[in-house]
Amino acid sequence: MIKSHSFTFWSGALTADHRKKIGPAIWEFLWCIDKTTKEITEDGRNWGLVYSGKPVTCEVIAQEYGINERTIRRNLERLETEGYIKIIRAPYGLIIHVCIG
Repeated sequence: MIKSHSFTFWSGALTADHRKKIGPAIWEFLWCIDKTTKEITEDGRNWGLVYSGKPVTCEVIAQEYGINERTIRRNLERLETEGYIKIIRAPYGLIIHVCIG
């Protein structure tokens, strides 16, 4: 059984505009928020670092959700395009920053 815990999600994201932008990528967005373990300020914005900036592969996320890796990749691209996350490609995965303000 998976160990469960609560985390903060701002209700301001529950608007029609955000729903259109995030769409089916909501699950990857929530995953990123849940895995944020460090916060930094960069370029005047606050970012949460997934796994404190350690690279993660789409394969790892896909295995957790039990879905296709291409779906994860497509949804992360959507989140990046819409400005919800920033991705830095590393030799062994993706370094994911989540916009938190």
